[in-house]
Amino acid sequence: MEQKQYPMIAGVEITTDKEGRYNLNALHRASGGAKHKAPNYWLTNKNTQEVVQELTVTGNPVSPIVTSRGGLVQGTFAHELLAVSYAGWISPRFQLQVNQTFLDYKNGKLTPVEQTPTLNVTELLKLGYEAAQRCEVLELKVEEDQPKVEAYDQLLECENTLSITEAAKKLGIRPNKDLRDWMYEHNWIYQNPKTKEKFAYQDKINEGLLVHTSFAQCHAYGYTVRNQVRITARGLAKLTEKGIQNGDVKAKKLRKSLAIH
Repeated sequence: MEQKQYPMIAGVEITTDKEGRYNLNALHRASGGAKHKAPNYWLTNKNTQEVVQELTVTGNPVSPIVTSRGGLVQGTFAHELLAVSYAGWISPRFQLQVNQTFLDYKNGKLTPVEQTPTLNVTELLKLGYEAAQRCEVLELKVEEDQPKVEAYDQLLECENTLSITEAAKKLGIRPNKDLRDWMYEHNWIYQNPKTKEKFAYQDKINEGLLVHTSFAQCHAYGYTVRNQVRITARGLAKLTEKGIQNGDVKAKKLRKSLAIH
């Protein structure tokens, strides 16, 4: 089966979902990845919400914007007009680049990707030898980490992300007094003083401990895009580890709820 070719900007492949919506996270990386230009900040913009609302009321059965956290295709995907609008919010120059790339993509003017050259027997043997060496290193690393892996095996089986409330319930602690306060105190999350929304610190996102999701909230006077911090399986394991290392009351609760000895 021939692999689908996507538009490429600054060496970043701008993927689409099955409905043809463009990956805003990929556009963010292509623009340079400035933290303050991430999609979740753009989604809280009033003008953005108005454009989303206009596209929503046109009667199109497909949602103009959606966030996918599971499966092979992940990220925030948006209608072409929203994707170009997001690029313009980043910078006018980037908007022109994105718009032209999208036009070329739709008109079939993409530059073909170069094919990987055929390797001879000697080169294949060399690659095999290097791969075997890497496998030996990985096997040693797995052996060293095995005790820790076994300790958190129950947590890492959780494939979906959890809200702070869901995570606290799973760990058997009160969300407001224990888990949420702990996350504030240890710089996992912070609150926007104006909107009261919670956001994850970027280093925790980079470590794969927390993620941001966006969802539409409809009300009598319009449409609002809300942000939510969610905890990954890795983050849940890390919270447990931190609690045990600190040796405080929360650690005892975590140990008891998870039966870690």
